[in-house]
Amino acid sequence: MSLTALLAQPASKNIIGLVEIPALFRQPEDGIFSPKPGIPLKLYKKPDPRSPALLLDSVESLDWVELGYEDRQSIAVFSKTKQWLEIGLKEGKAWIRWQSGFKFHDLDAFFGISRDSLGYDYLTNPELRLAKAPGRPLILPMPGKFDTFNIVDTFKFKGQRWLKLEFISGKHACGGENEEAKILAYGWLPLFNAAGTLNFWYHSRGC
Repeated sequence: MSLTALLAQPASKNIIGLVEIPALFRQPEDGIFSPKPGIPLKLYKKPDPRSPALLLDSVESLDWVELGYEDRQSIAVFSKTKQWLEIGLKEGKAWIRWQSGFKFHDLDAFFGISRDSLGYDYLTNPELRLAKAPGRPLILPMPGKFDTFNIVDTFKFKGQRWLKLEFISGKHACGGENEEAKILAYGWLPLFNAAGTLNFWYHSRGC
């Protein structure tokens, strides 16, 4: 079965988290990541061991999300059961079986509980509009000429994580500040947009 045929399946909902698979990869001297010998990753069409499957032949096929500096071990996860993960690939999605050593990061908890440790946040689309409160229409324009923003509060509304943003001028994202630094506006944004992609992320390598 071809990879195209394997991935010919309906799209899932939003990304729900990330999975680290540190034991699966190595970084040779030429800087190219590749699977470690003897630790294959089998991709399944469905969360069923009897489902059509292929062995991963290159980690470059995976949909990487960088959690730490030059971290190539975190893969987007779209669905999760006790024994299975639906992961993102460059050209689709596939299921893998949970293995010892995997580490799952729940995105809702990532932003709702642990987000103070992230830093260097950025918007994935500068044309986004804001809401007055969680669940309200996204009709407020972004404040003009802001230098950075802080995520000052979070709230879960009908299963969706919302974040309250504080927009600031006169302050650099790395912490530099002048005497004229001021708060321009506040507004709320959902963690995901209507297309199911993230409205926020952070610079894992600093600013």
